[in-house]
Amino acid sequence: MNTRELTYRSDYGLYGAIVGVIGIAGMGFSAVNRIEQIRYRNIRLDFLPYPWPNVILFGIGLFLLLLTIHNLLKTKAFNSNQKKIVLGDQSFRFTRVEGYKGVLTEVNYHTITAVDINTESDEEEINIHAPSMGLKYAFDADDFLSKSDYQSFVEEIKRKADQATIKISS
Repeated sequence: MNTRELTYRSDYGLYGAIVGVIGIAGMGFSAVNRIEQIRYRNIRLDFLPYPWPNVILFGIGLFLLLLTIHNLLKTKAFNSNQKKIVLGDQSFRFTRVEGYKGVLTEVNYHTITAVDINTESDEEEINIHAPSMGLKYAFDADDFLSKSDYQSFVEEIKRKADQATIKISS
Protein backbone atom coordinates (compact mmCIF):
# COMPACT_ATOMS: atom_id res chain seq x y z
CA MET A 1 0.00 0.00 0.00
CA ASN A 2 1.42 3.32 -1.08
CA THR A 3 0.81 6.16 1.42
CA ARG A 4 2.00 9.72 1.66
CA GLU A 5 1.69 12.12 4.58
CA LEU A 6 1.06 15.84 4.30
CA THR A 7 1.38 18.04 7.38
CA TYR A 8 -1.25 20.65 8.09
CA ARG A 9 -1.75 23.03 10.94
CA SER A 10 -4.18 25.33 12.62
CA ASP A 11 -2.39 28.00 14.57
CA TYR A 12 -3.63 29.91 17.55
CA GLY A 13 -4.30 33.21 15.86
CA LEU A 14 -3.05 36.58 16.96
CA TYR A 15 -6.52 38.05 16.40
CA GLY A 16 -8.02 35.48 18.75
CA ALA A 17 -5.56 36.43 21.47
CA ILE A 18 -6.27 40.14 20.95
CA VAL A 19 -10.03 39.53 21.18
CA GLY A 20 -9.49 37.59 24.41
CA VAL A 21 -7.41 40.40 25.92
CA ILE A 22 -10.04 42.97 24.89
CA GLY A 23 -12.69 40.82 26.56
CA ILE A 24 -10.72 40.59 29.80
CA ALA A 25 -9.99 44.34 29.70
CA GLY A 26 -13.68 45.14 29.20
CA MET A 27 -14.67 42.91 32.09
CA GLY A 28 -12.01 44.44 34.34
CA PHE A 29 -12.89 48.00 33.37
CA SER A 30 -16.59 47.46 34.02
CA ALA A 31 -15.89 45.84 37.40
CA VAL A 32 -13.59 48.65 38.62
CA ASN A 33 -15.14 51.82 37.12
CA ARG A 34 -18.62 53.21 37.44
CA ILE A 35 -20.02 53.91 33.97
CA GLU A 36 -22.82 56.47 34.05
CA GLN A 37 -23.77 56.37 30.38
CA ILE A 38 -22.82 54.67 27.15
CA ARG A 39 -21.94 57.02 24.33
CA TYR A 40 -20.39 56.33 20.93
CA ARG A 41 -20.18 59.23 18.47
CA ASN A 42 -23.80 60.37 18.07
CA ILE A 43 -25.35 57.36 19.79
CA ARG A 44 -26.17 57.94 23.44
CA LEU A 45 -27.84 55.53 25.80
CA ASP A 46 -28.83 58.00 28.54
CA PHE A 47 -31.94 56.09 29.50
CA LEU A 48 -29.99 53.25 31.11
CA PRO A 49 -29.68 53.57 34.91
CA TYR A 50 -26.29 53.12 36.63
CA PRO A 51 -25.58 49.39 36.79
CA TRP A 52 -26.73 48.56 33.25
CA PRO A 53 -23.85 50.11 31.28
CA ASN A 54 -21.45 48.15 33.49
CA VAL A 55 -23.47 44.97 33.00
CA ILE A 56 -23.54 45.46 29.22
CA LEU A 57 -19.77 46.05 29.02
CA PHE A 58 -19.11 43.07 31.31
CA GLY A 59 -21.38 40.89 29.15
CA ILE A 60 -19.60 41.90 25.95
CA GLY A 61 -16.23 41.20 27.60
CA LEU A 62 -17.43 37.81 28.85
CA PHE A 63 -18.72 36.93 25.38
CA LEU A 64 -15.37 37.82 23.78
CA LEU A 65 -13.48 35.79 26.40
CA LEU A 66 -15.72 32.74 25.90
CA LEU A 67 -15.36 33.06 22.13
CA THR A 68 -11.57 33.02 22.52
CA ILE A 69 -11.68 29.95 24.77
CA HIS A 70 -14.00 28.22 22.29
CA ASN A 71 -11.58 28.90 19.42
CA LEU A 72 -8.59 27.69 21.46
CA LEU A 73 -10.35 24.41 22.29
CA LYS A 74 -11.40 23.88 18.67
CA THR A 75 -7.84 24.53 17.47
CA LYS A 76 -6.46 22.12 20.07
CA ALA A 77 -8.90 19.43 18.88
CA PHE A 78 -7.96 20.13 15.25
CA ASN A 79 -4.28 19.62 16.05
CA SER A 80 -4.80 16.51 18.21
CA ASN A 81 -4.11 13.58 15.83
CA GLN A 82 -0.60 14.31 14.60
CA LYS A 83 -1.75 17.08 12.24
CA LYS A 84 -1.36 14.96 9.12
CA ILE A 85 -3.38 14.09 6.05
CA VAL A 86 -2.50 10.56 5.03
CA LEU A 87 -3.08 9.91 1.32
CA GLY A 88 -3.52 6.23 0.48
CA ASP A 89 -4.39 4.26 -2.64
CA GLN A 90 -8.12 3.94 -1.86
CA SER A 91 -8.74 6.70 0.69
CA PHE A 92 -7.29 9.58 2.68
CA ARG A 93 -7.37 10.21 6.45
CA PHE A 94 -7.40 13.45 8.39
CA THR A 95 -8.63 14.95 11.66
CA ARG A 96 -11.90 16.84 11.79
CA VAL A 97 -13.40 18.59 14.79
CA GLU A 98 -16.59 17.23 16.33
CA GLY A 99 -17.62 19.20 19.39
CA TYR A 100 -14.32 19.76 21.14
CA LYS A 101 -12.76 16.47 20.06
CA GLY A 102 -10.50 15.65 17.15
CA VAL A 103 -11.99 12.72 15.22
CA LEU A 104 -9.85 10.73 12.79
CA THR A 105 -11.85 10.53 9.54
CA GLU A 106 -11.27 8.36 6.49
CA VAL A 107 -12.78 9.30 3.13
CA ASN A 108 -12.77 6.79 0.27
CA TYR A 109 -12.02 8.33 -3.10
CA HIS A 110 -14.92 6.49 -4.78
CA THR A 111 -17.46 8.09 -2.38
CA ILE A 112 -16.52 11.63 -3.44
CA THR A 113 -19.22 13.06 -5.71
CA ALA A 114 -18.05 16.66 -6.18
CA VAL A 115 -14.87 18.66 -5.73
CA ASP A 116 -14.95 22.47 -5.71
CA ILE A 117 -11.57 24.14 -6.06
CA ASN A 118 -11.28 27.87 -5.39
CA THR A 119 -8.08 29.26 -6.87
CA GLU A 120 -8.35 32.90 -5.77
CA SER A 121 -4.91 34.06 -4.70
CA ASP A 122 -5.98 35.28 -1.26
CA GLU A 123 -8.25 32.35 -0.35
CA GLU A 124 -7.31 29.06 -1.99
CA GLU A 125 -9.54 26.23 -0.84
CA ILE A 126 -10.79 22.81 -1.86
CA ASN A 127 -14.24 21.52 -0.85
CA ILE A 128 -14.83 17.78 -1.07
CA HIS A 129 -18.41 16.48 -1.07
CA ALA A 130 -18.99 12.90 0.05
CA PRO A 131 -22.76 12.52 0.64
CA SER A 132 -22.45 8.86 1.60
CA MET A 133 -20.51 10.07 4.63
CA GLY A 134 -22.97 12.91 5.15
CA LEU A 135 -20.47 15.75 5.14
CA LYS A 136 -18.58 18.31 3.11
CA TYR A 137 -14.89 18.68 3.91
CA ALA A 138 -13.08 21.96 3.33
CA PHE A 139 -9.30 22.32 3.24
CA ASP A 140 -7.72 25.76 3.16
CA ALA A 141 -4.30 26.27 1.57
CA ASP A 142 -3.20 28.30 4.60
CA ASP A 143 -3.60 25.22 6.83
CA PHE A 144 -0.93 23.27 4.93
CA LEU A 145 2.70 23.50 5.92
CA SER A 146 3.71 24.51 2.39
CA LYS A 147 2.04 25.58 -0.84
CA SER A 148 3.45 22.52 -2.61
CA ASP A 149 1.74 20.21 -0.07
CA TYR A 150 -1.60 21.87 -0.81
CA GLN A 151 -1.08 21.63 -4.57
CA SER A 152 -0.09 17.96 -4.37
CA PHE A 153 -3.19 17.27 -2.23
CA VAL A 154 -5.43 18.94 -4.81
CA GLU A 155 -3.78 17.03 -7.67
CA GLU A 156 -4.13 13.73 -5.79
CA ILE A 157 -7.84 14.33 -5.18
CA LYS A 158 -8.40 15.34 -8.82
CA ARG A 159 -6.60 12.22 -10.03
CA LYS A 160 -8.09 9.62 -7.68
CA ALA A 161 -11.66 10.89 -7.26
CA ASP A 162 -12.52 9.78 -10.77
CA GLN A 163 -16.31 9.63 -10.20
CA ALA A 164 -16.50 13.19 -8.90
CA THR A 165 -17.46 16.29 -10.81
CA ILE A 166 -14.67 18.82 -10.48
CA LYS A 167 -15.45 22.53 -10.55
CA ILE A 168 -12.63 25.07 -10.57
CA SER A 169 -13.49 28.69 -9.79
CA SER A 170 -11.20 31.68 -9.63
